[in-house]
Amino acid sequence: MRPNPLLIPTEPPVSTVCRLALVSVNQTPLAWRENERNILQALSEAQQQVADIIIFPEMSVTGYGLEDILFYPQLLENVENLLRNILPQVGNQVVCLGFPFQFEGKLYNVAAVCFQGKIKGLMAKRTLANTGVYYEPRWFTPWPKGERKKCHILGEDIVIGDWILQIDGYRIGIEICEDAWANIESRPISYLSTLKPSLWINMSGSHFSPRKFLTRQQMVAGSSRYCNGTYVYVNLLGNESGRLIFDGGNLVAQDGILKHKGSRFNFQTSVVDSVDVALPERQPLKKSAKVIHITDFHFKQAKGFAPKPITNFEGESIYEEMTYAVALGLFNLLSKTKQKGFVISLSGGIDSSALLIFCHFMIMHGCNLLGMAGFCKAISHRPVGSLKELTQSLITTIFQATENSSPTSQQLAAALAEEVKSTHFDWNISKIVEMYHDLVAQAMGIQLNWNEHDIALQNIQARVRSPGVWMVANLKGALLLSTSNRSEAAVGYCTMDGDTSGVFAPLAGVSKQRLIRWLGWLQSHEWGRAYPSLKEILRQRPSAQLRPGLEQFDEDDLMPYEILEWLEEHVLLHHYSPIIVKEKIQEDFMALPHEQLMGWVDTFYKLWRTSQWKRERLAPAFHLDTFSVDPKTYLRFPIFSGSGE
Repeated sequence: MRPNPLLIPTEPPVSTVCRLALVSVNQTPLAWRENERNILQALSEAQQQVADIIIFPEMSVTGYGLEDILFYPQLLENVENLLRNILPQVGNQVVCLGFPFQFEGKLYNVAAVCFQGKIKGLMAKRTLANTGVYYEPRWFTPWPKGERKKCHILGEDIVIGDWILQIDGYRIGIEICEDAWANIESRPISYLSTLKPSLWINMSGSHFSPRKFLTRQQMVAGSSRYCNGTYVYVNLLGNESGRLIFDGGNLVAQDGILKHKGSRFNFQTSVVDSVDVALPERQPLKKSAKVIHITDFHFKQAKGFAPKPITNFEGESIYEEMTYAVALGLFNLLSKTKQKGFVISLSGGIDSSALLIFCHFMIMHGCNLLGMAGFCKAISHRPVGSLKELTQSLITTIFQATENSSPTSQQLAAALAEEVKSTHFDWNISKIVEMYHDLVAQAMGIQLNWNEHDIALQNIQARVRSPGVWMVANLKGALLLSTSNRSEAAVGYCTMDGDTSGVFAPLAGVSKQRLIRWLGWLQSHEWGRAYPSLKEILRQRPSAQLRPGLEQFDEDDLMPYEILEWLEEHVLLHHYSPIIVKEKIQEDFMALPHEQLMGWVDTFYKLWRTSQWKRERLAPAFHLDTFSVDPKTYLRFPIFSGSGE
């Protein structure tokens, strides 16, 4: 990528131009060789662009998503070995790297400042993320405000703690991700402000969620205004380890004005943004225990151009963001597991249709970004001659009819599969369902009927669909994807070992209503032209199609999906009590009957409380919203509990 110089103000007088290289890397826990290669490749690219300061994100050496691997001492040995390979490649540039470091028996999340093959100092994270999907205090210790100590690493005695870097007469401060979101009094940008740094760096590991990029832009611009200088934000990239998707999007702001927005959701293993910033004149700082001096460094004074300043904080729309995020997540699901594609049980309904389109978009977008040959290489796939051949190889869809399946659903599934060009199978499982009916009825000595055995007769149809798709996935060496969504997980409207079957549930972090809105948005977008069947798919009311001779609709069994989404947000995100929920829902849905609303609220609480065992067994999902029902990484709830009365 060519340097993207910034507009340099004429007042106050400018003495120095600093070329920054902002590096987003897509790392993988324990993939030491790949992680080292990614860093060295980005380092070489930044050096070729004559960067003065090269900034990698938080935990860039190891990847952020290490989880309990952080408890293993061998990890720290591997980190040091990797650093021994990287540091000799660090020349006359200041390079910032992130990794875990043990000091005095405690583990810290640190930023290392490197120069001429050595680590010059370690800055330790002060504020640990401990909300939502983040559990940093489980592994790390927060660094005490204002403390500095001596530590030993790779044969050198250096400083660890709170300090400011001074190079060529200019001072630089560092914050690590969550440090920037703390109360202003607790931020280094505040309590180290008397040292007057010209430049502040934030090395971050911030995962995607809707509109979060806008919030980051506001934080970066506000921080630059507060420090009366330049604030730089560098973020991780990619689906590192399964659930979290890091979107990149490096940022630079000066004096409250956003100057640079880097690319997001890139499929490359590393992205280097070279940016020129003006450092205003400062008086050299007298010697201080709070300052680390690098005396041999001199800015290269690379000259640049002046593009227009960025005057707004906009990004992609919420649905466009989600499209790119899921595509990146699916891409890394393939590239990092080395599996040979995806298998989807395609019903012709909202969830499976949305999942199929996401998979198809991932292939098209990946080929557009990397070229078809580059995309195939990235996912360890043999070379192919056409997009159609690639799609047929990577995506297998299966429609499994029973006597209760709608011909319309069967036709829509076939139509969408043809539009996508997936390998599509259409088979009937009615005889297998009937065989189980006879087997169980004879063994138990009962006559099965829909009046007495409704749930069992519905569930066996869903469960019989599971072995066939699993077998196809095994034979193809592919990943079976579950079509679950968050709304159905919240109320347990799913069949365990049936429609929940799969290695991964990409959309289980998204409400059903949002998926419906996303498909509607897609239909109106130019991307939607590739899927003419979408119009008719959206016209169909969601239905499990498991009961005979009746129109069975999900919203009749549960409640309108709009109401269900509202309850998910107010109960699971905002944690309102039942009394407050009942008050607020009447205010927001005044046109609906009071008794009906109260009945839906009671139904939600009952189904939520009794369905935790199902959520414990759901396949892992991408985090695609501000909250989820994932009991392993977000929302914990007792497996069994009382009614709360």
